[in-house]
Amino acid sequence: MFISYSSLSHKPPLTSRFGIRWSLCAVLLGVLTLGCASTTSSFYEQVASAKKGSADNARIGRILPLWSIATQQDPNGLESQGFLGKVMFFGAGSDRSRTVDNGVRVLISEAIDDTWQLKQEFIITPEALTKKRNSTALGEVYELFIPHEIRADGLYGVVVEYTAQDGSKTVSPATKLP
Repeated sequence: MFISYSSLSHKPPLTSRFGIRWSLCAVLLGVLTLGCASTTSSFYEQVASAKKGSADNARIGRILPLWSIATQQDPNGLESQGFLGKVMFFGAGSDRSRTVDNGVRVLISEAIDDTWQLKQEFIITPEALTKKRNSTALGEVYELFIPHEIRADGLYGVVVEYTAQDGSKTVSPATKLP
């Protein structure tokens, strides 16, 4: 026995042109809005995290410094040799770098006669560090230049040390530069 749609109801079937359009619009709208809630939530969490300040900064779990030997101009316009670095601070278990509210200490060592000797300690104040901060897709990146006389045959080690307001310290791995 054949049953026609008209005998069941006076409404057109879902497969009509109008029904398909509305169904496709509903599906498309659902697909387009899938990631909106998490993106908006994440944005607000980042803003709230940035406003918390020292509470988040007390939990710096690791420091990732990327150093290279470079020549830059000092404030007097003279060229100066030294180490150019991009430094990122990560919270414990976080994959996005964040801001810090205390200064940092940069230690430069040199290998002399097969032993490492501390040659320079460079302290960067919180105010100076804030001026060196840039926001990137990876999070906050601090661009630092540490002036230092570079010998052609020298082997250098650069370490960044961060001390949180609660006194806890985080030290980066040493970066060795020829």
